[in-house]
Amino acid sequence: MKIDLGDFEITNDTECFMLRTKAKTHTKAGKEYNQIIGWYPSLEALFDQLPERVLLKSEATTLKQVIEEVKQLHKLVTKHVNDN
Repeated sequence: MKIDLGDFEITNDTECFMLRTKAKTHTKAGKEYNQIIGWYPSLEALFDQLPERVLLKSEATTLKQVIEEVKQLHKLVTKHVNDN
């Protein structure tokens, strides 16, 4: 699985779901890797933490900007849910 969420992506292995940054953070043996932000036992656990992770990465300087970022995240997640 690989779900694009703008600056983030959700991937998984046989044990857990992972939230990753989309920016390539390091190279090893010529291959670029994304930074794993967290490992989660379920998608529900990942989505519980997603707003906090987005806000921690935010460069917002006003409450209005924070609210707008949360709204954008909600729209993005809703779009993925409705598309599937």
